[in-house]
Amino acid sequence: MPHLLLLETDSAFISLFLALARQMNFSAIAANTPEDILIRYHQKTPDALLFGPSVSALQAQDLSRRIGLDAVESYTLHAYSGSDRQDQAQLRSLLEQLKAKYQTGPCDFQTEQHHDFAEFVGCSAPMKKLYNEISKVARTDLPVLLIGESGTGKELAARAIHRCSARKNQAYVPINCSAISEHLIESELFGHEKGSFTGAERNRQGYFELADQGTLFLDEVTEMPIDAQTKLLRALDNGEYMKVGGDQLIKHDARIIAATNRPPMRAIEDKKLREDLYYRLGVFPIQIPPLRERGDDAVLIAKHLVEQLNQEHQQNRSLSLASMQEIERYHWPGNIRQLRNAILRSYVMSSGDHVEINMEADPME
Repeated sequence: MPHLLLLETDSAFISLFLALARQMNFSAIAANTPEDILIRYHQKTPDALLFGPSVSALQAQDLSRRIGLDAVESYTLHAYSGSDRQDQAQLRSLLEQLKAKYQTGPCDFQTEQHHDFAEFVGCSAPMKKLYNEISKVARTDLPVLLIGESGTGKELAARAIHRCSARKNQAYVPINCSAISEHLIESELFGHEKGSFTGAERNRQGYFELADQGTLFLDEVTEMPIDAQTKLLRALDNGEYMKVGGDQLIKHDARIIAATNRPPMRAIEDKKLREDLYYRLGVFPIQIPPLRERGDDAVLIAKHLVEQLNQEHQQNRSLSLASMQEIERYHWPGNIRQLRNAILRSYVMSSGDHVEINMEADPME
């Protein structure tokens, strides 16, 4: 389904646009501020970006530059008459042209050229690079190794790869390797037969079986015991595994995505990661950028979080200017997770219309 994004301040025009677009089977969304359109653009890349009649040519040009419109077309809608019937006819005509173009043009909306990064917020150069890498690797079945500090969004990237892949309608199975007992991890991965060990009172499916035809996400893979890494490597190399207590090899077809917050070569030196497993998992390594390297993204994310809280609590609060300056100044060692916690605490403590953040007084610092 073609996805359209409109920037416009007039609520009547927005309502008309959304009604007609959805009537004609477009996916459509509108934003009424430049900041909001940047967030929505990078949450889900549109197939066409529309600037409404109230948007000046200078503003449209500036936004096009900030977004970097090299992969999506934009259209400027001219002033409308104010006549409901005439405005509706003109807008419908434009939407029909877009529909005809996108149904027959090179950008077929049923292909994988357009991807949904709805859980990400950010339009910095490092994030554009990340979106591009996700788009490219999602079209393949290559193993992916996500490398990044804690709190940078490695699981968001894993889900985006799955959602943009041909396996998107199959299971996505995440496993936190650091949270599983060393004695149970083989059973968790491969399953077990009833009676194979004390406490095994029934047959159990493992994560490989649950993720068959889909995606298996191994989070914090460097926290997996070395013995278990050996068995994991064997399963990846041979494309088959054996349940604990079983006597038959089982073939699997799960796409593997792994993640670590440790630099891989240092993890190998520290005996936290088998070198051969690293080369098996790291066919396509992706570096997730820390928040301190993402420029204005921190403020965009903070505004997005405040808006989510407003909707949840039916409030209309906003970040103060001082808070935005504080967010820009701070280095965020805990990345997005730390920023989210700071926003939550500040939102709860705020009593007026503004959310005030002071990291120097933050109890977690």
